[in-house]
Amino acid sequence: MAAAERAPEQGDTWFVRIGWGWGDLAALLIWTAAVAWLFRQAVTLRGALFYFDITEINFPYRSFFAEELRAGRFSRWCPWLYCGMPLYSESQAGYLHPLKYLLYPWMETWKAFNFDTVLSIWLTGLGTYGWLRRHVRPAAALTGASLFGLGGFTWAHLVHTSMINALASVPLVIWGLEWSWERGRWRGVVLAALALACEVFAGHLQDVLLTSGIVVIYGLYRFATEPDGQGRWRDLGMAGVLVCLGVLLSAVQWIPSKELLDRSPRAGGLNYKDLTYASWSPELIPTIVVREAYGTRARDTDWMNGFYPYHEMDTYLGLMGLALALIGAGGPGLRDRWTGFWVLLAAIGGVLMLGKYTCLFDLADKVPVVGSSREPVRFHLWVSLAVAALAAVGVERLARPGLVRLRCALILVAAVIAASIAVLLYIYAPVWTEPERWTAPYHLARYRWLGQELRA
Repeated sequence: MAAAERAPEQGDTWFVRIGWGWGDLAALLIWTAAVAWLFRQAVTLRGALFYFDITEINFPYRSFFAEELRAGRFSRWCPWLYCGMPLYSESQAGYLHPLKYLLYPWMETWKAFNFDTVLSIWLTGLGTYGWLRRHVRPAAALTGASLFGLGGFTWAHLVHTSMINALASVPLVIWGLEWSWERGRWRGVVLAALALACEVFAGHLQDVLLTSGIVVIYGLYRFATEPDGQGRWRDLGMAGVLVCLGVLLSAVQWIPSKELLDRSPRAGGLNYKDLTYASWSPELIPTIVVREAYGTRARDTDWMNGFYPYHEMDTYLGLMGLALALIGAGGPGLRDRWTGFWVLLAAIGGVLMLGKYTCLFDLADKVPVVGSSREPVRFHLWVSLAVAALAAVGVERLARPGLVRLRCALILVAAVIAASIAVLLYIYAPVWTEPERWTAPYHLARYRWLGQELRA
């Protein structure tokens, strides 16, 4: 293994660059095995992904597109839907996304759809691992990759295939930008712009806005923290060029999509109620501790679904993941510029995902483009990426010689658990104050399952 050297883009000698070796191979094999095991029915083709938006949108779109590709046609108009629909402009079929041509022309659509979804998740972790390896060693990078690739955001949007496709590009965008900042060359910016364009080609433009937001904030942060000189303007310029180039490269897709949007009910933007629908409520704090604290659709126990789109409220990263992130933010992280940015991004994303429970969205419906972007909980993408980076630093700290204080992490875990118990007692109060409301065997069976989940 190559000797360690200081990462030149960091101003703190605590971060070191370690060459790749057998540890990386082991980490990537572990990641591959974990994804293959979790999705073993899809990977072995013993089951098909077919539920909710997959059933209604994603599978039918891709089925039509795949049949046209196998017939040697690139049909942008689908006659099956709504007496005819410009499917290319709708974008969620992913006409220009690379995985569509790798998989769909050569196998049955349901098989290709399985591999399309699983490969996107695997690539998300792979890209996150490669990006984090610039800063930490294999075990730490694997921790961050696992949190981002298999965290709550992924499970919340597993039915949104275009979002899963786009997720794989997010770490690649940050990786390319940081590489260009370090080397002073534009090659990384160009590659990052291609990754950003692939998010557009995946078919979910909101992900592009969220990723571009990270790039813009990162560029401004570098500008504000860089010493006076040409470097600070170069860093800001690279971030701006990345976004502009990505938008330009993907214009072949988003311009037709914009034309279709202008003819849709969202043409004038969303009103406040629609814009803030799916704001993350503080009463969901127990789901940070136990993912299924309020049930799950898989068991027909998602009682909160009438108040939120409950499947999208999954922000679970595990108490261990949050504790590691806090450890990473402390110690040397307090003085490190790279770590400081992820603390800032986690804070911004955490506030924005609250949506209507803050005053920040009061005038958001007046903002062009952003005013057509709904569901504030999706800012959890920022939180997930930040927690992944900080948790990687936390593992790195624990793996190195020296004392690491765990007091703050333990206080955080205790506080979240205490708050969760209080909220659960309040939310579930009708179970014992009005027990006669739910006496059917069907209800009792689901209560029994939920009790087992909470005890576990």
